[in-house]
Amino acid sequence: MPAIRYVSEEEGGSMPIGQLHENLTGNHGAAKGQLTMSREQAAYFTWKHCQNSPAKRHEITKAGSFTYLLGLLDKGEERGKYYAVGAVLCLVRADRESLEVLAGHGRNIGILADLLLAAHDRSKIFAAECLKVIAGDPELLHKLTAVIPQLVRATRTREPRWADTGLVRATCADVIACLAEVRDLPESISRREEATSYLPMLRAEGVLEAMLPLLHDSDKAAQGHAARVVDALLRDDFEGLGPAVLQAEAPPGMMRAAEAAAKAKLSLSALAVASVLESRGGVESLSADTAQTGLSLTSQGANAGGGLPLESRRQLSTTHPISRGGGARGGYDGLRTLVEIIRRGDAGGKAAAAGCVAQLCTMGNHVLLEVHALGGVPALVALLSPPAADDTGGKKTKKKKKPPPLSPEVMRGIVNASGALRLLSFEDSVKPAIMACGAVNGLAALVEMKGKRWNLNMDSYNNAIGCLYNLAQDRRNTEALEAAGLPSHLVRPFPAAWMCDPDSEDEEVDEGSAVMAALPGLKHLDAHYGLPGDSLFPSGGVTFH
Repeated sequence: MPAIRYVSEEEGGSMPIGQLHENLTGNHGAAKGQLTMSREQAAYFTWKHCQNSPAKRHEITKAGSFTYLLGLLDKGEERGKYYAVGAVLCLVRADRESLEVLAGHGRNIGILADLLLAAHDRSKIFAAECLKVIAGDPELLHKLTAVIPQLVRATRTREPRWADTGLVRATCADVIACLAEVRDLPESISRREEATSYLPMLRAEGVLEAMLPLLHDSDKAAQGHAARVVDALLRDDFEGLGPAVLQAEAPPGMMRAAEAAAKAKLSLSALAVASVLESRGGVESLSADTAQTGLSLTSQGANAGGGLPLESRRQLSTTHPISRGGGARGGYDGLRTLVEIIRRGDAGGKAAAAGCVAQLCTMGNHVLLEVHALGGVPALVALLSPPAADDTGGKKTKKKKKPPPLSPEVMRGIVNASGALRLLSFEDSVKPAIMACGAVNGLAALVEMKGKRWNLNMDSYNNAIGCLYNLAQDRRNTEALEAAGLPSHLVRPFPAAWMCDPDSEDEEVDEGSAVMAALPGLKHLDAHYGLPGDSLFPSGGVTFH
């Protein structure tokens, strides 16, 4: 048997694919020539060829090297597994046939899942990316149900930091989100599992307990994918999971980091509120009305980049509970984190977090007020008007080109944000904040542009109509609604005597008067916009896309 020697980069890079394949097999008896390198080295140079040339990738696939790379993943040494999984990732990204071979056998997927937990830290990233490629194919996604436990465990991996474990967590959470968002299972699986989605399997493996801490992760991508999973779980079982999501606490290390960041970013407006509270004798001396004003100012300060110190916020919330149910607010770390994702996350994370907030808003007025106090209203309004893409490169053009359609993530963010604002507009004390953030223009655009530039669906349209309808019940908003160019039946949905004026004392209404006979105005509103009879006042859960 000839001795295996070290091959230089130049020699290995110029070696023919056929000869490289023979070295990868490691079979001296079947080789046409002399083997000159180890299987580990052969995998390394195969990976290099995969990265450099599409023609080389095709030649490698044709030679049958993919099967031997999978074998090296299973029984190779640590470094050999690293080179092999890198080459496998390059091939499955570029070649559908290789992807089908990888996903065609459960053992191959199991090997990749085991790499997530036991391999070298650099190999974990490539293994997670391979599983993500499989998850991106609807026909192959169901193959990943066998490795759900490994995926969930991998999202909890946090060490070592130098190995970019945040990318592993985010990628595994992305794969789990792809499973969670499926609504129609393949017939073979739906019969066997007696389910219509993968959510029961995910819940059985503790996916919620894994995703809630991930909402507080420092990696934006991990936060966004975790929010996608939580959003899907809330749609499936809102009553059972809503309280857990609302009060989800961050792990101790993450909580300390978040508090330090919050204290470092205090805005001048929030500091001014704190000084006013201090000058009036502290939080305990405030009345409930003044406390509400303080919370409103706090949300404005949070929107500017800061907020009251954490302890003052907690003291203010617990001293003056504003919930109509009488319960004290506070401890809603999950809701606070979701609002922060809406404000600073990526497009997919913002959309999913807005969906979670919309679901949680159906729990009661205390949640609506907490979203307002956390500065959630400005963040949601910002999602209604995404920045337009500039395809001209700054050059002047004679004819304006039609702007490209918005991405699915941005569209989902518009739907979920408008749904959340619609629910928030049922609370009278939140309406001024919605108006102050310029929501009317964004909502009016959704009404006007239905089926046109943004290809809006009826969910966005109905959410915008419902929110504007609620805002129009306050007389102080009439002028702004008129200025936005809204139709009269949205500016004044009721007769003038029915309109709400928070600045004046309540007046008794004679039920037998002519005002009470003006119900056709409501019927006209429903008939014009095609709203269902119970669409204006939500009860229980709510469904957004």
